[in-house]
Amino acid sequence: NRNFVIAGSSNSYGTVNVSGSGILNIGSGMLISEDSGGNGVFNQSGGTVNANGNVWLGGQSSSLSVSGGNFNMGGSTLFVGSGSPVSSNSTLSVSGTGTVSLGTMNVGAFSRNFSAITVNLGNGTVGGNLSISGMAYGGAGAGPVSFNFNGGTLHMRGSTSMVTTNTTAIVKSGGAIIDVNSGQTFTISNNLTTDGTGGGLTKNGTGTLTLSG
Repeated sequence: NRNFVIAGSSNSYGTVNVSGSGILNIGSGMLISEDSGGNGVFNQSGGTVNANGNVWLGGQSSSLSVSGGNFNMGGSTLFVGSGSPVSSNSTLSVSGTGTVSLGTMNVGAFSRNFSAITVNLGNGTVGGNLSISGMAYGGAGAGPVSFNFNGGTLHMRGSTSMVTTNTTAIVKSGGAIIDVNSGQTFTISNNLTTDGTGGGLTKNGTGTLTLSG
């Protein structure tokens, strides 16, 4: 179900901004950009969003940016770079005082054409929290996936591995901060590459972080 749709048709454009103490309760999931070529943007700088279902980032271009407030998905799945018959770009950005909490993050699911997928954690200063229980790669037709660690925290609530297919993990000036819950294991077999600014790696939480790249 996609109860809330931004840019719901080909060549359409739409932007939604949530700020201050605003509250947005979505009945059952959200689609940012329709598959055949929408261009949708969702910005949150404050307040609370309750998605109550899966969220898809698709279309020609789609962006979910949370710099403040709480974007809650419960145990639902976030599809970044979901199926599209057109070349597309999908971006998830979490920074500042923003928190995004969900179940599984699936990158490239159902992709039928080149899809460039970017996940930005932080903007150079410490801040932003992406809390997930699982991670998956679902797109045989997806393009490159970039994880940019730049001061935001990747909070792992379940045992899982970082996606590796077509995926680059880049540590920028803000550094990579990874928090693993007690009793859980997060495995990174990718190479953690640097952009030359030397942000480093910080491990938080009592769970296990395994680096095998």
